[in-house]
Amino acid sequence: MPNTHLQLQVSQVSEILRGFIRLKPLLEEPPTAKSLRATRHLKALHAQTEADHIEVSGLFFRLGVVLYEHDQPMTMGEIGKELDIPLSTATRMVDWLVARDFAERLRDPKDRRVVRVGMTQMGRETYQEVNNLMAQRLEQVLRLLTPKERRQCISLLRKIARGLAKNQTRAKAAETNPV
Repeated sequence: MPNTHLQLQVSQVSEILRGFIRLKPLLEEPPTAKSLRATRHLKALHAQTEADHIEVSGLFFRLGVVLYEHDQPMTMGEIGKELDIPLSTATRMVDWLVARDFAERLRDPKDRRVVRVGMTQMGRETYQEVNNLMAQRLEQVLRLLTPKERRQCISLLRKIARGLAKNQTRAKAAETNPV
């Protein structure tokens, strides 16, 4: 027997998310010089992306998170493992970012056969600007909640993230150890 209460809740959350999509313009603050520059970068990326058939926001932000959070440049293998993508996909993603001066390939000082990837100054600045814009929008949303509600929201979002990570780990284990 299907869980009709859960189905109702899924429908309600879907409705709320659609409402957020409609309300997006209300979350945009008056532009600053930095936000305008980030927006121009993203629009330029989006225009290039449509021609390349690559999703810009997912590509840039996902790889940006990985590269930005590592102190040292990474190998293609490390990037592929972090993003859980094949090496060929990691290479295409990096090629795309290198061609647009958001990332650069660097020789490993310990082993010249190894190529590492790091963000360029422009890549770091753009990633930080996008991150700042996201933080500004989140601040607008969180101001609608009381401090107690914000703590509850954060707790629930962390619980969802842990659950998704646990499911991903289980799925990977099942792939490598089929029953």
